[in-house]
Amino acid sequence: MLKRFKVEDHMTWVLDQIHRSYHNYRHYLKKIWYETCETTEEARKKIPPNVAEDDWQYLINMWSSPEWELISKKNVENRSKNNIIHTSGSKSFSQIREEERKKTGNDPGRTFLWELTHVRPDGLAANPASQEALSKLKKLYTQMSVENSEMTEDEIFVKVFGPERSSRVRGYGNGVTPKELWGPSSSSSSTVSELRRQLEESKQRQEESERRSAAEVQGLKEQLGRVEGLLSVQMNRFEGLLVQLTSHMHSPAQIERCTENPPSRNGRPRMTRPRR
Repeated sequence: MLKRFKVEDHMTWVLDQIHRSYHNYRHYLKKIWYETCETTEEARKKIPPNVAEDDWQYLINMWSSPEWELISKKNVENRSKNNIIHTSGSKSFSQIREEERKKTGNDPGRTFLWELTHVRPDGLAANPASQEALSKLKKLYTQMSVENSEMTEDEIFVKVFGPERSSRVRGYGNGVTPKELWGPSSSSSSTVSELRRQLEESKQRQEESERRSAAEVQGLKEQLGRVEGLLSVQMNRFEGLLVQLTSHMHSPAQIERCTENPPSRNGRPRMTRPRR
């Protein structure tokens, strides 16, 4: 390889590619020649072609160890959390980017490349989570273009997917790191973008809380107005009843005269003669 290719300036990428190829081939051996066997002893006798027996026994010992089974279980759990599914098949993102560059003469942006690698021919993403992420990317990209926002595509990706890891950049495939793509300051730039995203989300939560509080206050005011209206109606009704009751009542003098001169049998008031 060193005689046929000039790799001095790309040794890190070459070693990384060799490492990935080795892991992919080992995964193939495990899936086809190890997991199809019912017992470990059966797998030891089933040596794949072009694999030395010592190497195969080493792999069997590694795969059957409790430590490896624990690591495999954890990796399965981590992969299950990644619900974003690409639709590029075995073709790498780098190949798709290069094909698009040759076709249009321009380097495709991250949003457009993400759409190329995650959307099916019918225009939809592979699953709801990917479709939701695509909708967010398109919405933010449109806002950036229409409003002349200072937000970059890289910041859009951070806002939708979170900060980039130090070992890879979304949409660029294997082997590309933030440091190689944006320089040594990429980690600080990603941190600033993440802090900006958190600040914006905090503002949105505060605005939503203020809107809910205003709605609650308005509801309490309306409820208080209804209660005051009911009280006013009840007070007016009570005052009316009080006036009616007062108009039917006799004065104390009338009550006293009626008591002194009770009515006769025929209903006429009795006449009292003065005493001599």
